[in-house]
Amino acid sequence: MKTFLSLILFATAFDAQAFFERKVYGVGSTNPAGLVLSAGMAYNHKIWDGSEEKFWKYGYIRPKVAFDTSFLVNAVSAELQTYPISIFGFSFGSNYAYRAVQHNDDFSCDLYNCRGEMHRNYFRVNANLGAGDYISSLSYQVEHFYNSHDDSKPSVELATSLLIPHENGIQEKYVAFFGYKLSDDMNFGVLEMYNAVSGFGGTKKSEGQYLVTSVSVDKLKCTAGVGTFGSDYNEKSLSLIVKINWLLDPSLSLND
Repeated sequence: MKTFLSLILFATAFDAQAFFERKVYGVGSTNPAGLVLSAGMAYNHKIWDGSEEKFWKYGYIRPKVAFDTSFLVNAVSAELQTYPISIFGFSFGSNYAYRAVQHNDDFSCDLYNCRGEMHRNYFRVNANLGAGDYISSLSYQVEHFYNSHDDSKPSVELATSLLIPHENGIQEKYVAFFGYKLSDDMNFGVLEMYNAVSGFGGTKKSEGQYLVTSVSVDKLKCTAGVGTFGSDYNEKSLSLIVKINWLLDPSLSLND
């Protein structure tokens, strides 16, 4: 975590075409059941600019810090995003979470670890593509967990409804969105999420498929979806998701 904070401080030494950005958002779902509130700040710095020709023709680096809370789980994270071009780039970061969960609908907190500290380092690749009014977004993320507690039981990963091995847990996340722009402020499409954890004598997975729509009004963006979610530990069932973004400042990121 200290390394990433140092990189962020280093990046703020640049001053050309650079600015800070603040964002607040909330996301809730019914399966897995949860509500997360987040506040973050990023530093946007263009490394080249050809946006006068095409809006997406620029590259940037973007250090970012964030605090997330679901009241029972509190987390801080820092990451550095590097986009040689705005529609394709990669990020690496670190996340520290402290969990105080006493009960979970899918896993027994007596048999599995729902409490204590959880660390993860991650690497992510993003691509945003489009043709005419058709848009798409693809993401792959790999996470390496370090669970700093003496309990040797597997830990519950609440966001993906999977179990993480006590030592050297690896989780992969795939997200794909294919949609259509109804206007500059509204789109709809299909969202696919796939998560996998290696260990326990094989690979365990969870996945969700949703129909989603997004509407932007001034600095607010609301996304709602309906679909199904399930894992190797429970049956697939109906799931509703809602996300509200409040972007207080302009951003170079096309993912927001």
